[in-house]
Amino acid sequence: KGRRMHAESVPSGRHSAGDGGWIMAKCAQALGGECTISFEPQQTVFTLRCPAPRHVTDQQVLSFTLPANARAIAVDDSQVQQWTLMSMLSMLGFPPERMRVVGGEDEEMENFAELVASEVRAHPDDLVLVIADDNLELSDGSRTVSGSSQLMELRESLSPSDEARTLLLVRSANDSDADVLKYHTCAHGFVTKDPLEHETVLRAIVPQWLHRFGDQSQTPAASAGVPSAHQLITKLVTEIRSILERIDAVHASDWARVWPLMHQLKGNVRSLPHASAPLRKQVLAAIEEYRDVRVRPPDFSFAWLLLRTDVNTLIERDVRAAEHSVERSGQSTRSSSARTPTSLDLKLPVLSTEENVVIASVIDATRLALAARPVQNLSKVKAVFAGNVHAISMAVSAFLKAHANTPAALISQLAVRNYSKLRSTVHQCKGSVAYLGAERVHSIAQELQECLEKLMEDSNGWQTPPVLLQAQVRVLAEEIDIFVRELERIGIRDKATAERVFHSGV
Repeated sequence: KGRRMHAESVPSGRHSAGDGGWIMAKCAQALGGECTISFEPQQTVFTLRCPAPRHVTDQQVLSFTLPANARAIAVDDSQVQQWTLMSMLSMLGFPPERMRVVGGEDEEMENFAELVASEVRAHPDDLVLVIADDNLELSDGSRTVSGSSQLMELRESLSPSDEARTLLLVRSANDSDADVLKYHTCAHGFVTKDPLEHETVLRAIVPQWLHRFGDQSQTPAASAGVPSAHQLITKLVTEIRSILERIDAVHASDWARVWPLMHQLKGNVRSLPHASAPLRKQVLAAIEEYRDVRVRPPDFSFAWLLLRTDVNTLIERDVRAAEHSVERSGQSTRSSSARTPTSLDLKLPVLSTEENVVIASVIDATRLALAARPVQNLSKVKAVFAGNVHAISMAVSAFLKAHANTPAALISQLAVRNYSKLRSTVHQCKGSVAYLGAERVHSIAQELQECLEKLMEDSNGWQTPPVLLQAQVRVLAEEIDIFVRELERIGIRDKATAERVFHSGV
């Protein structure tokens, strides 16, 4: 401040205070740069230098190849997301021996900063890409580790020269402006859990790599040993169904566990490669509404039915894509051993949002009407079979064998509008469960059969199945699923276990 400039051009006794130059120096410093002033006979030259993002062209992104000294390390608590990270790194060109994905052990998540620091120091000539999921849930489910905080700790532990060789990215399904700002204070950048497609991955990470390190492209080594596209889709869909089941199990009794599960669901839904973009956006927005909600909302059961239906609709397209991929490769994903399908395996008809709202309300009302009835009335079963446990076990085995695939058959018959076959399936199911005390299944099957018979008399083809019919088919499919799980829980598949159950008075 107070530096005299061109004294000969100003009246005697007056000179510049130099405030402008001082202010600009502070501005340059804030921008991470510098400024200089050069005094010349006829002019003063002011120069400002500050870092600016490199201009990255589409051609650079899409033709990008990694330098030979690139390596990567990433962390996620979800096995399916670990597979996704492996595929992402493979798409970027990292060979298997130069990429590492961790998170299978609590220690790897809790000490990720230390683990990466050791990796960086052990390879002083390498450029290291580091990707950390922001929400790492430990195995006991009671605690989480912040991936962004781990990256902040890592930055503070590395020397300036070592940090300059790293690109630290937070990966998260939360991408609000506030979230992204937080990630940038902890790391060098951010990447979303968007669908796993080659171009999407390149556009998400390559510009950040080029801004950090410049273009040092070389021909990469061939990648091998990473999961195929259909394996990833299959694992992703399986994981989503598992999360839905866990939310089903806890949302009424343990609300504190719901948001961590919803957060996992959000990340996996974002990663679905073939899902409808508008519906995916709607689902993600619905999940986000429950962020930081500490007390279970009174209307959550109804909202969850809607959300769950939308998620099933989303994953259906990816299931078909996975099946098509397997068919083209000449493989088969169908297990040779029979298993009892869950309601989450069902391929539900794709409906509009308005239809889903109406159907969900009918489903909710139907569920309320059934709630007073037991899933299975064991006293009734014992009376029907006069206490003959051998006959009971044979009836249970016959039911499980005959109706293991009934829920899927109901949905399939509804989808193709084969109402005659649908009525026959409902009638057979109703007859079978009458002997086994499945009061809820029997009740809804009776209502559905009456609905079918009445509507078939008035039908003109039903290009779109009536709302009541669709709701009742879904409830029946899920009630059969619930009843099957109840049979498995109490264990009366054979004579020995049936004898134990009924003689113990359960």
